[in-house]
Amino acid sequence: MSMKASFTRRRVAVMSLLLIIAVISMVAGMILESELEGTWSFLCEIEGIPKPDEVIQVADTMYLAVRKETIRVFRSYDGCSWTEVGSPAPEHEIWSCSISLFEIPDGRLGIAWEETDPDTDKKPRSTFFWNSFDGNTWSEPQFLLHRDERTTLKDAIALEDGALLLMWKEPLVHYIERGDRTVQVSGCDLVYRAYINNDELLVERVIEPEDPFLCSIDGISFVNDGEGIWCVFEQWEDRRFFYKSWSEDGRNWSPPETFHIPGGSAGQMLLTPQGEIANFLYFIGENNLFVLKSTDWKNWSREDVLRTEADIARARIASNGRKMWGIVRVGEDTYFAHPSPESKQEYQETIYIVKMLKYLALLCIAAIILYFFSRIRKNNSSKTPKNKEDVGSSENKSMMKSS
Repeated sequence: MSMKASFTRRRVAVMSLLLIIAVISMVAGMILESELEGTWSFLCEIEGIPKPDEVIQVADTMYLAVRKETIRVFRSYDGCSWTEVGSPAPEHEIWSCSISLFEIPDGRLGIAWEETDPDTDKKPRSTFFWNSFDGNTWSEPQFLLHRDERTTLKDAIALEDGALLLMWKEPLVHYIERGDRTVQVSGCDLVYRAYINNDELLVERVIEPEDPFLCSIDGISFVNDGEGIWCVFEQWEDRRFFYKSWSEDGRNWSPPETFHIPGGSAGQMLLTPQGEIANFLYFIGENNLFVLKSTDWKNWSREDVLRTEADIARARIASNGRKMWGIVRVGEDTYFAHPSPESKQEYQETIYIVKMLKYLALLCIAAIILYFFSRIRKNNSSKTPKNKEDVGSSENKSMMKSS
């Protein structure tokens, strides 16, 4: 066997080994990543609680609200034992309802809700109310405003000056003439926000649609960053856009500006105790709850929160600036979940190993690519004469041999 053939076989063996290491590293990293349990853990299973619609923490008390025929509110101090504290609405059956919980600056629990009831001419009308709970009793429900169309309340927040901010969605209705009669046609879904303080009521659209017939706008949430309030919403036209506008007082808002969310999905958006914008997401039919975090609305990092055995049916997260927790419905069971230092440490250690395996795979692939490029370059240079003198010298040698 020649020295050249032996050297070639060694190079092939080295390249094959690098390829095998790259494949094994990549597969091992993917398997480890798919088995990550997340940075949170389940503390306990909650018995006898329906799927929660809203959760919040006020001081040291946790609350969850459920809307089903009427509004029911539950309270807990440990996340595992829950007791009902009554209903903020009169005890009557509600045909359709949407709700939002919020903290009032004086330490009370606040709730805003929208009731939609069909009337005789089959044209629904929505009415907004709000109420407060001081830990012992509910106050009398207060009327806020009427809307002529059926609405869905998306979020509510209380300000230091006693004002309320509401955000809701409703259809944009058009009336067109067809022959001798007027026909009602629904166009876009629009989002409105309202500033309500005593007798002052300001209502406006968050954005004006370019095409009032072919678009859809949906509200996401208000986010109070301590200096002002962000109003976050999304718009569908030819594709999905996310918008945010900012206000210091809830009356005057900056023009909407777009921002990017990795993956193009928005779930429950809130502020973490560390001051980060958090976008909690899960998808129906999947078993992974994860969060995207950002400090500037531009650069986002992903963190797996929970990975469950069965599909997640619903997840609601609460954050009051000091503590975060959640109520997660998995299949037919409901659990109390919270951040776990042990789970987070294990998660970070596993993520570090996953990153190292991926880097190793990329390094091996890069080495293989560099080798092939160097071989191609070497072959090309060996076939190309260096200069004209070399060409002439080669021709002279050829003539001398022929003579």
